[in-house]
Amino acid sequence: MSRHLTLIASSVALAFASAASAQQVVYSHDFDSAAGWPDSDVSGDLTAVYTVVGSEYLINPLKNMAYALAPAPASSPSPNMVVESDVRMAASQAQSRAGIACRVGRDGSFYAFNIIASGGYEIVRVRGSDADVLAQGAIDFDPYDGARLKAVCSGAQLSFYANGNLLDEASDSEIGAAGGAGLLSVSPVVAATNAAFDNFSIASLGGASVSNVTSSTRPSAPPAMDAGDGGGDGGGSYGGDLPLIEEMALYADDGAGKPGSKRSLFDTGRQRVYLVMDMDIPVPANFRAQWIAVRGSEESTVLNGKYDSPGNNRRVWLYADRDWTAGLYRVDVYANGHLLDQREFSVY
Repeated sequence: MSRHLTLIASSVALAFASAASAQQVVYSHDFDSAAGWPDSDVSGDLTAVYTVVGSEYLINPLKNMAYALAPAPASSPSPNMVVESDVRMAASQAQSRAGIACRVGRDGSFYAFNIIASGGYEIVRVRGSDADVLAQGAIDFDPYDGARLKAVCSGAQLSFYANGNLLDEASDSEIGAAGGAGLLSVSPVVAATNAAFDNFSIASLGGASVSNVTSSTRPSAPPAMDAGDGGGDGGGSYGGDLPLIEEMALYADDGAGKPGSKRSLFDTGRQRVYLVMDMDIPVPANFRAQWIAVRGSEESTVLNGKYDSPGNNRRVWLYADRDWTAGLYRVDVYANGHLLDQREFSVY
């Protein structure tokens, strides 16, 4: 290699090294607890329900088409920052939104980076009750599955990423000084949206020293409960192997006693809610479903169901048939005493 090319290669390497060192994580959290984030049981906030459920942070807005913002308990020493979080729609309507925020100021101003339940995204400048869309488009992933969202706010440049892919960019300098960050949700109907978040982090682009970094471990799963009513398809003995779940979702009744349409929002009153599991490789297993009402940090079991699968059905379901009151619910699913997964839903 010539001296000229060697100098170019060295310059490029130094540039990459400089960029990497300039971005330093100043705060991270995986929501094993609230740990300084807004908590409705503590604050009594009536604008939204903020709580930790199953090692995820949930925001359930209680005002129509208004941002419910949870500011992070730490901030960046520089307004130039990178904010990241796993974000998904746990329950929503078409115009529900969930996302991350950078440059959160004490005056209620911030930049919002939202995904929309109908399949879109947007970058928004928010100042109090005023919101101006700076960029928007369509996403190529299911909002219910969620994505790793990243907002890069550097100078006037605002960049929005999902799962490492650039969604869009915008240029705006109206909000330039604040170092706060946070999580947010918007609901078109009161209590009709649950946005779920995990693995949040803030990195400074200003070269500040690392501080206030938290590292948390997830709690072990609670024991399964045996008693109660449920439903399924068939019956028989079960083994010790855990099934591999291809998809798990909630469904409404089809009117004939079977799962109908996939749902995450249900009406109040008497109805049957199904938890349906599609197996990649079915095996004999004892399934249990614990249906839980979530009220802030307080939880109460409303029903337990069980089904012993002989292992010859790729689709297995359990259900809860009861009078449902408005609120947030969660179903914990176990196989052979081991927690498989959880699903949240709203009744309104």
